[in-house]
Amino acid sequence: MGCSAAIRDFISDGAKRGAKEVVMCVPGCQEAVWHSVSRRGLLKGAAATGLSAAVFETAHAAPPRRFSAVVDLTHTMSPGFPTFFGVPGIEMEKKFDFK
Repeated sequence: MGCSAAIRDFISDGAKRGAKEVVMCVPGCQEAVWHSVSRRGLLKGAAATGLSAAVFETAHAAPPRRFSAVVDLTHTMSPGFPTFFGVPGIEMEKKFDFK
């Protein structure tokens, strides 16, 4: 008994027991796949995959990025900070003085 025959028997047994049939494909889809898939085609695909893995070399990891300096690009908050339409958007009030 092949794999597809076992699956068909399992499905028909479930239908006999009153199980709800679950349809996941359009009608005729599974039959078309069963007729198009063959053992020879599967072996050809496996051989092609193995050959391509043997022929092509693996991709090398990118070298790590190195740097020697850090530039701070943050803006200093002050009343002169640029805003839209020239309206001052930042008001500063001194609350604490650290000595």
